[in-house]
Amino acid sequence: RGRELARRGGYRRGSDELEARARQDVVARLKALPGFAAATRLVPARARAAAYRRLGMLPTVARRRAELSPPPMRDETRRELAAYFRPHNQRLARFLGWDLTHWNVEG
Repeated sequence: RGRELARRGGYRRGSDELEARARQDVVARLKALPGFAAATRLVPARARAAAYRRLGMLPTVARRRAELSPPPMRDETRRELAAYFRPHNQRLARFLGWDLTHWNVEG
């Protein structure tokens, strides 16, 4: 079930939040421009949504997204965490009746 949830995008919340924060930072700069807030009220919601999607493609947003992204985890840290959480993951797997062996990969 855990793998299925991951496949369906159930674990994407962190990346979605990161995307939203990067976009909010850029939008905050735009809102600081005189008359921007008043102008956005005149734009239909669908057009605003399309503009926000395009905004996500801007290099500025990509740069901000990269700044907000955490650095890659060191292999040593990943191994230590996997070893620490292995017994907890096994107990949870037994309790739920799920196969969570993919959680114990030490990468």
